[in-house]
Amino acid sequence: MQMKCKAVIFDLFGTLVENLRRTEFELMLSHMARLLSVSEKDFVRL
Repeated sequence: MQMKCKAVIFDLFGTLVENLRRTEFELMLSHMARLLSVSEKDFVRL
């Protein structure tokens, strides 16, 4: 299944979302990787 993107929102320097500590950021990336069914290690690294 391919999804078409209608918009992209960039949040620079905590304007919309507070800046995360590195550990929180990596946890969020791990969660995203699981949702996408991709390797967590590779997703976080990239």
